[in-house]
Amino acid sequence: MPSNHQQTNQERVMDFQPVDFDGGEVEADAAPGCYEAIIEEVKITKTAEAKGSLPMVILEWKLNSSVEEEPTAEQEKSVGATVAGFLVFRPKGDKRGKMGIIERNKLFSNLGIDIDVIPQRIQSKADFKDLSGALKGQSMQIWVTNRTDPESGEVRTNVQYTAPKGWGGNTDSGEADEPAPTPMKRNAAPAKNGNGKKPARR
Repeated sequence: MPSNHQQTNQERVMDFQPVDFDGGEVEADAAPGCYEAIIEEVKITKTAEAKGSLPMVILEWKLNSSVEEEPTAEQEKSVGATVAGFLVFRPKGDKRGKMGIIERNKLFSNLGIDIDVIPQRIQSKADFKDLSGALKGQSMQIWVTNRTDPESGEVRTNVQYTAPKGWGGNTDSGEADEPAPTPMKRNAAPAKNGNGKKPARR
């Protein structure tokens, strides 16, 4: 019959790399702040079925430096981290994605990308080939914000291309502070009559 000493040794055999367990809160991908970042990877996927399986582009941004006048220790620590930005393409006329359109247009404008790089009808990953090539390796100033999910407690990191409303360097509101950029359109709407004005309602 094995001794207690032998049983203890058997129980302590390492089946995996030892770790110091931390049951605390999950840290955010990066501290809120303004950063100079570069797009290291462009992934083409889709939203969850519950959200319509819509086309979605995931941009993996590497934070190269903080743009804050006096960066906090957390912001300096975040330099070198990777955060994800999401571009969801909704059907024409779907007003739920208004803020997403504003952010996308600002991104394209800052990087000098023409909206025509995306075909009018999107139905496969191949339709994003030109966009992926135009985005990868580009760098610009982005804003990182964090939001805690009230149900799961998970800290979700968001990437924005316009300064959030009330941005004071370290705030987190999740809304654009700048006026909405002019929507990008492929063709101007035709004039309603000879003088270029819409006919008056009767």
